[in-house]
Amino acid sequence: MPTCIISSVKVVVKTLIQDESGRILVLIRSSTHPQFAHHPDFPGGYVEQCETYRAAAIRELEEEVGIRIADKDMTEVYRRDAENEFLHIVYLAELKNHSPIIAISWEHAFYSWKTTEEIMATDIPNKTDPYYLTVLKYLKSKK
Repeated sequence: MPTCIISSVKVVVKTLIQDESGRILVLIRSSTHPQFAHHPDFPGGYVEQCETYRAAAIRELEEEVGIRIADKDMTEVYRRDAENEFLHIVYLAELKNHSPIIAISWEHAFYSWKTTEEIMATDIPNKTDPYYLTVLKYLKSKK
C-alpha cells in the first residue's frame, strides 16, 4: 500500500482544455461561488490529502465540466511555487478528435472557447484569483 505524505504546502491544479482548433475552455464563476464570483476561471482546484496532482486535475475536470480525461492525455506545462505556501500547477489536455459536451457544475455559470489572444485581451477583474493569474503567466510565457 502506498504511503501518504502530508505536506504543509497547499497545491492547486488548473487544466487548460484545448479543442482541435486550439481554443481553450474558459469558465465564468457563478454568482453563488464563495470566492471570486463572476470572475473568469479554468477547471481545477485544491489537491486533496493523499491525492496525486494529476489525479486531482482529472477529478476536477470531471466535477467542474463533466469531461473525463485519461492520465496519458494530460501534460504538466507550468509550475509556480508561490512563496513556499502554495504550489500552482497547470496541465494541458488537448482534445484532438472530438468536441466534448460541457456540463458545468454549480461553481460556474457560463463557459466559452477562446483563443490565447482572446484570453490575454480580456480585462482582468480587480482582486483576481491568483491561480487564474498563474495560468495567464503561463500563456504569456508561450508567446
